[in-house]
Amino acid sequence: MVAGRLFLVVACIGLFFSGFAFADIFMVNPVSQRVVSGTELDVGAIQPGQELELIISKDSFYGKASGWIQAFVVPESLPAGWVKKDSELRGETLIVRVLPPLNAPEQVYVFDVRVLSSSPGVGDERVRVSLGVRRDLLKAVMPELKKSTSVDAPAQFPLNIINNSVSRERVFISSNIPRSWFKPLEAELESNSLRELELEVSPKVHGVKDFVFTVQPASNPSVSHVFNATVEVHPTLKNKYSTSLYAFPFYTISILPYYLVNSFLSLLL
Repeated sequence: MVAGRLFLVVACIGLFFSGFAFADIFMVNPVSQRVVSGTELDVGAIQPGQELELIISKDSFYGKASGWIQAFVVPESLPAGWVKKDSELRGETLIVRVLPPLNAPEQVYVFDVRVLSSSPGVGDERVRVSLGVRRDLLKAVMPELKKSTSVDAPAQFPLNIINNSVSRERVFISSNIPRSWFKPLEAELESNSLRELELEVSPKVHGVKDFVFTVQPASNPSVSHVFNATVEVHPTLKNKYSTSLYAFPFYTISILPYYLVNSFLSLLL
């Protein structure tokens, strides 16, 4: 009799809890992983000022009728000074964004993301997100800092940019040489990626020119990578002879024949 009653109690408890399904959360980005509700998920690291995009599948693994309809960061779990954007819909996913301030200390932060379902049989679930903040995730390397070329012959300076962050980044590349020599440009970097660029410098006069390249991330322009570069420009034959065309007032009568010959040759070359 006692055993029968115990079985009945257990059965009733099972039926009670069966009405509340414990669904999982499928994180799509920045890591692809199915997460049990209430557990902690390490998503990697970003730099201060970079925006982290968390993409969560609407699928709760209990059918489309029980899918997630909203996702948001639990406000009291977010560090002070951080900015959050909740529940943007993109296809079959929900987007949550968080942005640490530029002065965020380098450490690991943990905050809660909660998802809601339209089905009364699926309870609200949450996952604890572990995110590192570091200042050394964006690196720039220029293996060749000195080039030799001639006037109007472009010199190529290779630049490798490494983004070890789980967030995308945009960088601005500029220089202190005239824009007729080098035009500033922008480059987009995906998360955890390497971008190889060729910076083209087109000298207009001969001689040795020292200058700098500056690489700045859009998320924090105050942080920059600076490269001291040099281009040695040799005159072309045409360039060498054409100088006489611009120096007539400085020529004397005694060297007038040489001036005329040089001018004539520069027009032929």
